[in-house]
Amino acid sequence: MSRMNIEERRAALVDAALRVIARDGVAAASTRAIAAEAGMPLASFHYAFESRDALLRAAVVKVTDIDYGHAEAGFHSIITDPALFSEVSLEELIRLTFDAYLESLVNDPGREQAMLELSLSSMRNPSLEHLPAEQYATYYQSALRVMAEWEEVAGITWSMPTTQIAQAVVIVLDGITTNWLATRDTESVRATLPGFAAMFAAIADTNT
Repeated sequence: MSRMNIEERRAALVDAALRVIARDGVAAASTRAIAAEAGMPLASFHYAFESRDALLRAAVVKVTDIDYGHAEAGFHSIITDPALFSEVSLEELIRLTFDAYLESLVNDPGREQAMLELSLSSMRNPSLEHLPAEQYATYYQSALRVMAEWEEVAGITWSMPTTQIAQAVVIVLDGITTNWLATRDTESVRATLPGFAAMFAAIADTNT
């Protein structure tokens, strides 16, 4: 561990925190437990992060970047293939984005379970009560980035304020997440995606 630079230490501690939270809950994610999970001395934690709250904020940002990164990757796999892109509608692009998010959830459920646990537990903890609002602010910004890609590639504008649509996107993804975590029925959840895609496509105005 002594050879790790500061960014590598932070990344390792964030990953360790997510594992601890997914396995044992937020209450168990003490600085000592997180450092032990990462295989680091406690001093390494305090060298990398000024506080446990700072680490948890970094965990929120990382998970959000991973989730929306997977969604964007699914989207880009279509738009960079001319043969596929010429046949794909805006509605289908949106569905593929949601489907890529679902796949990322299926492939790493512990990550999303940890975030759900963090959000709910923080509401009852005065020292962490600010985290859910920060968490969702990060989600909304990521949703706005994805929407901007839909807008640019499909040549559309939105008939509603983008901040409202971004909130709706996050609400849909929350529903997908909690439904799948509860049921683990991937195909049932996937069957809902075309309806959500149609809903968002319906509030787009074509520019051409």
